[in-house]
Amino acid sequence: MSSSTLVPFTSREWQIVQNLYNKNGNDLVLATEILSMWRIRQGSNTPVIFQITDHLLHIDRLYQSTNFKDDFSVKTLLNNYSTVLVRLVF
Repeated sequence: MSSSTLVPFTSREWQIVQNLYNKNGNDLVLATEILSMWRIRQGSNTPVIFQITDHLLHIDRLYQSTNFKDDFSVKTLLNNYSTVLVRLVF
């Protein structure tokens, strides 16, 4: 029995995301939304690298809105970074 891998994106979507990563601001928000769409298409079979990339983009947006005088906000940001590191290692 032949097994196949379902790719959750079209080649055009892939080109769009590659171009968006080279930009900032609203373009990265769009890239995050596209990654989320891919995660929905794949469900629990989403490649870990997509999950990590999506999480890193969310962290970038969180970083932009973090009040560094607020301990809770800083700890939330650090916990998110720690989660990504653990995902990369394991």
